[in-house]
Amino acid sequence: MVKSKLSKARHHYFSFIGEEGTTYIREYLDERRKQGEELTYESPLLQFDVRGVKKNAFLRTTLVTRDIREAIEQAGLKMRPYVLRAYFSTALDIAESKGLISHPWRQFIMGHKGDIEARYSTNKRLPPDIIDEMRESYNKCTKFLETRISDVSEENARLYLQQQLLSAVGYRQDEIDKMNLAETSTEDFQKLLRDKVAGAMASNGSKQRLVSMNEIEKLLGEGYEFQAVLPNGKAIMKMPF
Repeated sequence: MVKSKLSKARHHYFSFIGEEGTTYIREYLDERRKQGEELTYESPLLQFDVRGVKKNAFLRTTLVTRDIREAIEQAGLKMRPYVLRAYFSTALDIAESKGLISHPWRQFIMGHKGDIEARYSTNKRLPPDIIDEMRESYNKCTKFLETRISDVSEENARLYLQQQLLSAVGYRQDEIDKMNLAETSTEDFQKLLRDKVAGAMASNGSKQRLVSMNEIEKLLGEGYEFQAVLPNGKAIMKMPF
């Protein structure tokens, strides 16, 4: 939840955080607990360092910005903390272009005023099913936001393998990016592979392959058709596509 006084547009809204962010928060809180701090639901999420005088239990925006700036510098980078917002915005632009999140939802998560913000302000809360859909859309966007590779799910592994297969048969990366592989059936995916391979073979004018005799059995298992044996001991196999 982002309070109005912290919002650039000076209005109250909410956003989400992905798996990588929650992992860092959990590790940070575990470290504080190991150091003897007793954490409760009333504890500030971010803790003061040893510098300065604590006038308030919670960090001010200027101190948060200071710590972010120092972390950036210690990483050997030269940029303002605002660049992180630009990074977030660009990632959501890419996700929107791929149909992973709608423009109104993207605006709302960024803290911009728009149609959904007006509805949220008027109703005080959005219906739970809408929030769940927004959360799911944001989750799909995290692959453009997060920098740490997490455990590969079965679905992600399938999509990765499909992308590698498409690349192997000659599809360009920009062509692959335009494909909605998550909703592509097995039959349609196989057709994509066959069409590309068939096109490549038609381009070089050859649908046959010259092989040694000991390769025949292996290629038959891969779908090739036996054509003939040449006097030199080589065999002609017809390509499967």
